[in-house]
Amino acid sequence: MRRRRSVVLAAVAAPLFLMQLDFSGCIPNLGGTGNPTGGAGFNLPPTVVISADRVRGVAPLTVRFTSANSADDGLIVDRLWNFDDGQSSRDVSPTHVFDRTGTYNVSLTLTDDRGLRASRTIEVAVTQAPVAVISVDRSAAESAPAIFAFDGSQSTDPDGEIVAYQWDFGDGSREVIPAVAHTFATPGTYRVRLTVTDNTGVTGFSDVIIEVGIPKPQFTFLSPPSSISNLVLSPRSLLWMHGVFSVSPNVPRTIVAGLDGDGDPCEAQVALFESLSGFKSKVLLGHTDRVRSAVFSPDGTVLLSAGDDRTLRLFDLTTGNLATTFEGSTAAVTSVAFVPGGTQFVYGQSDGRVFLRNRANGSIVREFVGHTAGVNSVAVSSDGTRLVSGSDDVTAIVWNLSNGAIVRQLVGHTFGVTSVAFAPGNSGLVLTGSIDQSARLWDVASATTLVSFAPVVSGTTLISGHTNAITSVAFSPDATKIATASEDRTAKIWNATGGTELRTLSQHTGRVMAVNWSPDGKKLITGSADGSARIWDAETGQSLQTLRPCTSQINAVAFSPDGSDVLTGVAARNDIRLDVNPATGNDMNLTVPSALQLRDVPPGVYTLWAEVRTDRTQPSRTYAGPTITIVSEFTRSIDTFTPRVPYVNDAASVVLERTGERQVLDLGSLAAGDQVSLSLLSTPGYGSVFAAPFFSLMLLDSEQKVIAWYESRTSTAGACCIGGACTIVEPGTCTIGAGLFFGPGTSCVPASCTTGEAPINAISTLFSADQKLVIGHNSPNHYLVVDSGDSVNIRITRGVGVTKRAQTVFLDYRGAGALSIAGRAPENIPVFSATQVGRPEIETTAIRAAIKAKLQAIFAGFNVNVVTSDETTSPPTPFTTIYFGGTASDGGYGVADAIDPRNNTLAGRGIVATGLVAADFAFLDAATAADILGVLAGHQLGHLFGLRHVDDTTDIMATGRLADGVPTSGQVLKSSLLRAEEQVNAVIGIQDAPQILSEVIGP
Repeated sequence: MRRRRSVVLAAVAAPLFLMQLDFSGCIPNLGGTGNPTGGAGFNLPPTVVISADRVRGVAPLTVRFTSANSADDGLIVDRLWNFDDGQSSRDVSPTHVFDRTGTYNVSLTLTDDRGLRASRTIEVAVTQAPVAVISVDRSAAESAPAIFAFDGSQSTDPDGEIVAYQWDFGDGSREVIPAVAHTFATPGTYRVRLTVTDNTGVTGFSDVIIEVGIPKPQFTFLSPPSSISNLVLSPRSLLWMHGVFSVSPNVPRTIVAGLDGDGDPCEAQVALFESLSGFKSKVLLGHTDRVRSAVFSPDGTVLLSAGDDRTLRLFDLTTGNLATTFEGSTAAVTSVAFVPGGTQFVYGQSDGRVFLRNRANGSIVREFVGHTAGVNSVAVSSDGTRLVSGSDDVTAIVWNLSNGAIVRQLVGHTFGVTSVAFAPGNSGLVLTGSIDQSARLWDVASATTLVSFAPVVSGTTLISGHTNAITSVAFSPDATKIATASEDRTAKIWNATGGTELRTLSQHTGRVMAVNWSPDGKKLITGSADGSARIWDAETGQSLQTLRPCTSQINAVAFSPDGSDVLTGVAARNDIRLDVNPATGNDMNLTVPSALQLRDVPPGVYTLWAEVRTDRTQPSRTYAGPTITIVSEFTRSIDTFTPRVPYVNDAASVVLERTGERQVLDLGSLAAGDQVSLSLLSTPGYGSVFAAPFFSLMLLDSEQKVIAWYESRTSTAGACCIGGACTIVEPGTCTIGAGLFFGPGTSCVPASCTTGEAPINAISTLFSADQKLVIGHNSPNHYLVVDSGDSVNIRITRGVGVTKRAQTVFLDYRGAGALSIAGRAPENIPVFSATQVGRPEIETTAIRAAIKAKLQAIFAGFNVNVVTSDETTSPPTPFTTIYFGGTASDGGYGVADAIDPRNNTLAGRGIVATGLVAADFAFLDAATAADILGVLAGHQLGHLFGLRHVDDTTDIMATGRLADGVPTSGQVLKSSLLRAEEQVNAVIGIQDAPQILSEVIGP
């Protein structure tokens, strides 16, 4: 019923009586706005007129009042507004905000210059809006006409009842019943609105988009392909992306792309739901990384959340706005709790620090020092005197909140303490939960366990308790029961005093991360890694409500102090929008290969997405198949900052910056017998290839010893560099060798080469899918050094085993017709005789035998069998062959087919250029000639066994000319630095030849 407005008058009776008589002939100037004659005249009370722009609405309700139309026969000297909420005003037209629901009798009292008063009251109803909830059997239909079933009967009103429903289907049709079936006759996108009205006339509405006959936009990734499971990049890498899309004809669209940390379009958030209806009432955004903890203030007016972004954020629950961000944390904030009264709060961090902080200004009151590992949970006693914190250091600590002193340290769990709670009304009882699958009830005074809630097993049968880590614990409001949540996908209710398990809540499909009680103790709420929160009947264990704010893990749940709402803290990771360079903003052309910039992306694990947006459909997002892992920048040398490659199923495709600077990757620990498979990763298509104009991949162990070096420097035109001097050459003429023992192959680099920038190695390296790179010894780190800017595919096959294979060497003295080694022009090689090195023919047999003996001496420690054509026409395959003769057209003393890393083929051919030896080494005796030829043959065999050039002139794998004083009979296989002139960047890598040969050939 509408309340009657009343007017209260001072000195009422006589003036009213006199107003009925005609005194016009006796009383001058009666009824004006003043009494200019100053006579005694009669005075009427003020006429009170109140106007308001609204008299009902939803809190917070802003009402603009005015009394401007009020009047008096004299002067109004005072106006007093009383808003019935403790606030008042003396303005003519005040504006007032009613923060809380209720009925307010707003009064205005006017006083005139003769002291008479008059009042009027107006009623303002501040209520909660009804909540419109739409259920519909589907949101899209492929063609029209299409029938959709709508139901609004789940709509609720928090402080009244819904009395009217109105549907607007967006096609000109309306309906006024709670549930209705509606037919959309033509294709289109329709915004369907349900408006509900409560018994005070306040309305609420909800919308849903219905798509009829409009195909959902689609985006299909062509690159990166789903065949790649794991892409690893640094902020300086380019993430290549390419795809095709489809939208309905003539529908405007835009395409955007980005990275998402969890494959969930949701942002990190705290979502609020009405506990009865399950209606999502608010989404609180602001965190830039996963939400770890969230709590209501004691009065329920604000909410405080904490997360991996190292911040705490305070939200106004009336407006849903972010009120304050508390920064300055040194690590992820894992748990937060209000101090009773709500003016202060405590929080713990993943670095083991605990703080007490003022809510008003964010100032830190004190730090609690004592934990030696990350803090997982904090709680404050109901009397506000104590704090308890649980840590990965397997302890819980009870603190004096007022001075920071340690009251007790609770020791007994065998693994980290994940959750803590005080008994309601009793600061002497503490509950803890642990990774050790148990919860404990502690007596603080004695620091002893009163009750243990641990697994009970009979034989192999679980009688009670959890089978995995406990993640959360909570006391019932009356402290007679406790609840525990676990990674075993269940929550359990226990008798607090006896430790008896009462019931199990077991409908979650993922780890249960949080549990809490309703204020009346009749319900529980749980949050899970399956992306849902569930409200349960505490007595029966029945699931009453399932809430799905997103698909990401829910780390925090709680009922509001009055039980009307619940919060869910969502551990979602925020989207990171990507763009090309130059930026194209909200409309990227991804139908051509596009290089996305990553410079502002922090290290982490992400999923790549593309989203098609139109004005007729909901955004359509597609996720790419590979995991995208961003690591810190690849280093230019081996150091403590070199990023370790993160594998997925022991595989990674690493996209490097396209630069000539060195980039180093840590492949991690590998054991003897593990096989490493490498290939070049081509972009933008992410294919696997084994050839490029120039590439350099060097694998080192933790001592920087070379395991394998795959390299190529070939081109059709460019600069050929010998000894650091570069000479421009024409296409097709790159046939120049470099150095004493340089073998065949082109030796060109891009024409931009300058002196010393890209020295060459004329011997090609075998690099193919057939290469078997098996690790020969254990090492805690293995580094891949890339000097070419090429991206690379890495696959580890563990435990293949080390197979040491005997090597047969065939010294073919018979010569060969039209012999072509490593692509050189064919050359006729004569039968080897002593005359080729300036000795008489009679010494031929002795020199041949001495060459064999020299090679046997060089490889004496290894399983190498040397045979000659004087002994057999051909040994059993496989074997390597060395020829003697010719001049080696590159100007060197010898040449080999290729460098065969890890001696995979056990085959290949080499030649010793006896003609050049005779020219450079005149007057050799037979023994010296044989010795030099043996060293030269040993060098070529070293290449065929996988060895590279070094700078140490006492090493057989050294290179130089006669002027350098090599070769000499004293050269041996040893551990030496790799040749500097063959490296594009700074010298790196030690070649331990004896170790390599012992691992691939064996002793």
